Amino acid sequence: MKQLTPATRAMIRLITLVYFAGSLAGIFVNLFIWKQTQNFTPLVIYNLYSFIALLMIYVLSGFWLKKYSARTLIKLGNLTAILFYAAIVILQTDAVKLLVPLGILNGISGGLFWSGFNLHQYLSTYKQDRDYYLGIQEFWGNLARITGPLLGGLVITLGNSLSPHQPLFGYYLLFALSAAVYG
Repeated sequence: MKQLTPATRAMIRLITLVYFAGSLAGIFVNLFIWKQTQNFTPLVIYNLYSFIALLMIYVLSGFWLKKYSARTLIKLGNLTAILFYAAIVILQTDAVKLLVPLGILNGISGGLFWSGFNLHQYLSTYKQDRDYYLGIQEFWGNLARITGPLLGGLVITLGNSLSPHQPLFGYYLLFALSAAVYG
């Protein structure tokens, strides 16, 4: 069996945690918005700005990678994700009034992280071992993406039962947990 280098093992741990944190709370951001607005328009606005920002940052990061390391962009992407989830926890119900900046912040996070991670992954793996590395990465990543939403729903349910007078408490608890996992 092939061996992974310490750098590739670290990348697998990192991507597993990022996939877990993203799947833990990512889908529930949309449900959080829906629960407060009962309208598709705010969901479209939030996701549209998120995807536009992701695309713009991903393209701009090609220039930034000439000046900064891929690891720097990965760290900035994770930091921005922490800020995104912390902002929702701090703003609480007022978060739906700031969907455009929150969408942009989420898009910046994804654009920075993925551009840095993709380059770092390419530079840290060798052609003869890349398929093996990607197979292991996908195994752990898929496991994280499967368990994240299940645990996220459980956190929301338990959180809401702990605080019946604040119906969104489970969401705030989940977003705080996701920010902690990104950290």
